[in-house]
Amino acid sequence: MSRFPLFASRLFLSIFLAATFLVPFGSVRADEGDDDYKLALGLYQDKGWTFAEEAFQKFLTKHADHPRSPLARLYLGLSQVQLEKYAKAASTLRNFIKKHPKSPDVPHAEYRIAECSYHLGNLADAAKEFEAFSAAHPKDPLNEWAWAYQGDAQRRLDQFDKAAVSLQKSIELFPKGRMVDEARFGLAQSTERLNKTDEAIALYRVVAADMTSKRADAAQLQIGNLLFGTKKFAEATKEYELLSTRFPKSDLIPTARLNAGFSLYEQEEYQRAITAFDQAESGFESRPGARSQFVTSSYWKGLSLKALGAYDDAAEVLSGVAKAGGEEALAESILYQLADCTFRAGDLAKAEQRFLVVTTRWPKGQYGDHSLYFATECALKLASDQSGANRTRHIQEAGLLLDKFDRDFPESRISFSHDMQRGHFLVLRDNPGDLKAAEELYNRIISSSQKSQTRGEARFELARLLKNKGDAKAALAMITPLAREVMNDPKAGFPESLILYSHLSLSEGDLSAVKDAADSYLKANPTGSNRDQALAYLALASCQAKDWQEADLAIGRLLNDHADSPIVSRTINSVAETAYEGKAWDEAIRFFKVLAETGEESPFFPVAQSGLGWSHFNKGEFANAATHFQIVVDKTPKHETAPEAGFKIGECLLKSGKKAEAAKAFESAFEKFQPARRAFLAGLQAARVYVDLADVKSADASYAAVDKTFLKIAEHDLVLNEWALLLYEAEDYKRSDSLFARLVMEHPESSFADNARFSLAESKLVNGDEKKAAAEFAALAVDKTADPDVQIDSLYRLVGIASGNEDWMTVVARSGELNDRFKENRYRVEMLFQLGNAQLNLNEFSKAETVLQDVLKYREAPEVAKSDWLPHTWMLLAEAQVRQKSDPKKATEALATAKQFRDEMPDSPLTYRIDEIAGRALLREAKFDEARAAFKRVVDSKDGTRTATAAKAQFMIAESFTTQKNYKEAAAAYSRVYILYKHPAWQEPARFQMAVCYQALGDKPQAISTFENFLKEYPESTYRADAEKRLQSLK
Repeated sequence: MSRFPLFASRLFLSIFLAATFLVPFGSVRADEGDDDYKLALGLYQDKGWTFAEEAFQKFLTKHADHPRSPLARLYLGLSQVQLEKYAKAASTLRNFIKKHPKSPDVPHAEYRIAECSYHLGNLADAAKEFEAFSAAHPKDPLNEWAWAYQGDAQRRLDQFDKAAVSLQKSIELFPKGRMVDEARFGLAQSTERLNKTDEAIALYRVVAADMTSKRADAAQLQIGNLLFGTKKFAEATKEYELLSTRFPKSDLIPTARLNAGFSLYEQEEYQRAITAFDQAESGFESRPGARSQFVTSSYWKGLSLKALGAYDDAAEVLSGVAKAGGEEALAESILYQLADCTFRAGDLAKAEQRFLVVTTRWPKGQYGDHSLYFATECALKLASDQSGANRTRHIQEAGLLLDKFDRDFPESRISFSHDMQRGHFLVLRDNPGDLKAAEELYNRIISSSQKSQTRGEARFELARLLKNKGDAKAALAMITPLAREVMNDPKAGFPESLILYSHLSLSEGDLSAVKDAADSYLKANPTGSNRDQALAYLALASCQAKDWQEADLAIGRLLNDHADSPIVSRTINSVAETAYEGKAWDEAIRFFKVLAETGEESPFFPVAQSGLGWSHFNKGEFANAATHFQIVVDKTPKHETAPEAGFKIGECLLKSGKKAEAAKAFESAFEKFQPARRAFLAGLQAARVYVDLADVKSADASYAAVDKTFLKIAEHDLVLNEWALLLYEAEDYKRSDSLFARLVMEHPESSFADNARFSLAESKLVNGDEKKAAAEFAALAVDKTADPDVQIDSLYRLVGIASGNEDWMTVVARSGELNDRFKENRYRVEMLFQLGNAQLNLNEFSKAETVLQDVLKYREAPEVAKSDWLPHTWMLLAEAQVRQKSDPKKATEALATAKQFRDEMPDSPLTYRIDEIAGRALLREAKFDEARAAFKRVVDSKDGTRTATAAKAQFMIAESFTTQKNYKEAAAAYSRVYILYKHPAWQEPARFQMAVCYQALGDKPQAISTFENFLKEYPESTYRADAEKRLQSLK
């Protein structure tokens, strides 16, 4: 779709009006002030906002005390609103109110001021101004918009309770208003943000039920999302599936199907999930900019196949996703799951290589240690399955991988499983101390030893061995009898069994068991070596149970008694992260603060400060959040969280309404953290904030800096597009065109490229290079990669160009192509109008009549009723009818068309034109008096006075007298044309006919004189030969 609708429509309108069959109307000048005002008003009414603004400004400068200056000042502000110069408009309208406080138009100005604040992003001011407007003018029709805008501003300010009240009021006052759709949707959003989930769902259902609502499909999607969020997966699935049924053309269908897949996956309905992910994949595949969603759909399709045990199929899907690339965020997970499916499918050699790729590319990634572990597992299994040299080779591989694991992942959570692997490795090497033998030994001791201490030790070691093997349930079952014995009798020994039992119980989610075991250890072992672990497990279990007071106590004891233990910081961080993930912001702030107090030298210090920043941010405490993000930037600028922190400082200031400071903060982050991605985002956001501040110069500089620094980033086309649009709005068309040209050249596959090409074509058209413009519009019209709206607008421009050039055959072809290819295009009726106009100009009167009658069938449609060209339709239709001279009925039909026009548009300034056509129709019926009456209405019309149409009408009056051979009246009537009008096209034949009438009346001297004067005045006239012949006969 064109990004310049106002500009484009003005351009086309000027072309169209110049090409129509009818002649533009004129006006009679009065005093200079009135004329200047009428000129400005005419430009405003013609939607020539830029020229109207200039004209009203000139009027106010020249005629400051003119009676129309109040209205001129109001219209100046309204023109600036239309030009989106909201800051200027607000200032102008405030000046209007100040100068004319008793004007009846003050309410309109107050409303527009609020509207300007809204569009400028001054939402707090906008909300107050709309509220004041509604309170002061409760019956003003503009409340239909005011209440809705007020609610939306409050919603965007996170004032959801106020927003809900305003939006509900909007709906109650205007249940069938033009903003009711947005109001209902906004009310649902506000209610959702107030955590009134059931109520929000009910409101979304109201929107979704209205099939005429533009928000219906989005509401339907959100119903599913809310149900998903409350873990009502079956209900969520139904709602997602309902979206594609009810809204088969919605752009949200792929997203709904993706979410349906997630819901089905949660319900373990993997086969149905595969179908949903498949459908989502198909929907995203052909959609520009949806690469991430496409990859996500394919990835989860692979996981669903894996869950069904279809490992080969899953591997095939994941392999395809991995080869396609394009989604770095999932790349590690995709390759890891591919390796795991390969492993489970039994292709161990290939699985080993794939696991090694993961751990090599992402050594510190989420699957780094797991990948190395499973690569080792593959080597061990291959060694187990083979013999001879191959067996030896795989054993050596496993040994190297085990050593690498020890170096790279000394703190891995699967280190015990790794030890089990080493035991397996030792078994394969056939050394006497292998863990497999140890497992057999421990089982034998447990079953046969008579000593409880020995049995306990064996049980403990075997439990550890089972735990390292990954069999937590077996390990817990093995350790539970020993742990209970120790809890009942602390003197029984093996206090470390309580730590292992706590660990295993925590992993199994038995939080009460963890607390019991940890408390028992702490009571029985006040100076025990594992006391820090016991307190850590107690803190972790308490926070998972949301027993924050108990978690506080455990962390306090850890800090007091084990400040130097490495467990302390890790535990506090885990507790803080758990609180954060649970959206317990106050608790998260408390624990992150404790973590930060462990000191700036702690590796957790930047993590703690970042956590504090995020927690305050989510609470809406933006000043506090900015403080902590600033600490990250200042104290730990090299830490991985610093670029994000720099960006968030800008966001905090932006959320606080400090736009200028926010822009500076984003600029600072951009300069400090290059080439990090967050630096790119900060630079881009700085530019956008400057745009919002209407600081074109600074925005221009920011876009230039981003362009220079991040020339190769994936979103470079987005940067060029936004930059070009900024310059376009600033009327720097040359540079704007240059950037659009770069976008097309450097990113020909970009989703913005077609719009850029369209804009460049429009510039060529404006600059007079019509041929090249038409060629580009023609190329875009048939470019299947272009957005359908761009193709539609390109065809529309081609029709306008052809119409302007009076190339009626092309108008017929292009308007037909537009309506044939795009059945539901927004220009459909206008294209029928253009077709009818072209056919009329091609003298295909019957065809034109049929098409124009079809146009009038749509005249009550809102977009047609308010169009500039609708009134002309009756005139073109009447013209087509009156031109069909072989059919006597057509003159009567033309009169009926004229009557219909007058009935439906009694106040139209174009009535005089239809009267002229009606006059000619009456002449065809030989109704001379009625015809002259019709022509007289044209001549006397205020709107038609002294126009070419009036000159023609006066001429036709004379012609009617001539037809009746009333040469005296005819001569007088022709004289009026010649003397009173300044339209040579009619003055010339009128002058000639005057002489003919004098000749017919027998007034030889007057006839000779008039013929002679005619020949002097119009020496190149087509009537010259006839005039000379008549003059000769008179002499």
